[in-house]
Amino acid sequence: MARRAPPVTPRRQPTQARSRERVERILDATAAIVDDRGLVAVTTNAIAEQAGLPVGTLYQFFPNREAVLHALLERQIAALDARFAPLLGPAADNVPVEQSIDAVVDALAEAYLELPALAALVQGVRADPRYAGAIALNNQRVAGWIERLVRRRAPGMKPARARAVATATVEAGDAVLQAWLREARAHGKARARPLLDELRALLLYYLTGVLART
Repeated sequence: MARRAPPVTPRRQPTQARSRERVERILDATAAIVDDRGLVAVTTNAIAEQAGLPVGTLYQFFPNREAVLHALLERQIAALDARFAPLLGPAADNVPVEQSIDAVVDALAEAYLELPALAALVQGVRADPRYAGAIALNNQRVAGWIERLVRRRAPGMKPARARAVATATVEAGDAVLQAWLREARAHGKARARPLLDELRALLLYYLTGVLART
């Protein structure tokens, strides 16, 4: 009989301020471990020690390390989105396409480098079905923002094509960003920089062409 995968949902959601603070301490501690020692070093005992909490307190909120990692991934993805979502809203409708692309790529690159554990998490767990859903759901959410932006800029475009354009933009951009992250983590930002430049060129060529043909 195949073993069931550990659950990745919290045991309970914090409602009081003290409980929320403890959960944040747990997630911050987990991020610090991931950045300092890698995903393999994350255990419930290590998290509790890093957070300065009894391990029993951790278990009040999370059943296992997988649930903690999932919650951290969701929190950091939300922080990532908060950085660049405004760049895709109605305020960006009249911004030149090249300027918008530069702003979004810069915001994404900075977030991946600055948000604790985000890069290691996204690259380390994206192939694991327990976590892949959170990443896929976010890609769908971002595609929705881009679809609405495209339809505002090109109101004559058919909805199905606008969805396809948005999905292609997100999937292509995500693939290049992951390649950039691998290069940056292995060899440094300077050596990885050309990949960001090529991502800008790719998106500019594609999106200007799409908008010009509508």
